[in-house]
Parts: sequence; structure tokens; C-alpha cells
Amino acid sequence: MTDRLTNGQPVRTTESKADLNGWTAEGVANRRWGVLGVVVAHHDAHGLTYEVRFLDDSIGFYQQDELEIIVQHDPIALHREHSTRP
Repeated sequence: MTDRLTNGQPVRTTESKADLNGWTAEGVANRRWGVLGVVVAHHDAHGLTYEVRFLDDSIGFYQQDELEIIVQHDPIALHREHSTRP
């Protein structure tokens, strides 16, 4: 069993693996891939999901297997990745 991610944990979104039945259209639309963010909360009412905040302050919800843990990160690289996004 994988340990629960903690608030403040830097992560990168990987790819969609979730069964999105029951998700709102807004919840699905807010999911982005290959982006760095920080876990700010978890929710387990309908299965464990994580609330991830991105540099632009947007939020997306992900299952744990859709997140790659970033053990050490470079804040400049994090900023660069977000500032060069289309």
C-alpha cells in the first residue's frame, strides 16, 4: 500500500488513469498533465483524490497514481516551466 501524500508535497501530474464517471465537467476540465504543483488537500468522500495547486493558483484534482512525487525541486525550473507554457 502506498502512503498518503502530504500537504505541501511537490508533485508533477502524469497522465489520466481515473474513471471519470461522476466527476463534474468543471472537475475534468481543470485537470492538466505534465505540470508541476503542490498538494494542498486530500478528499476521500468518493475515493482518495488530491487537490493540487499550480503556480497560476488554479486547482486540479487527481488520484495518487496520476501524480509523480518531486523529492527535490528547483524553484527557478518550476517557474520557468510555468512561464513558458502556451
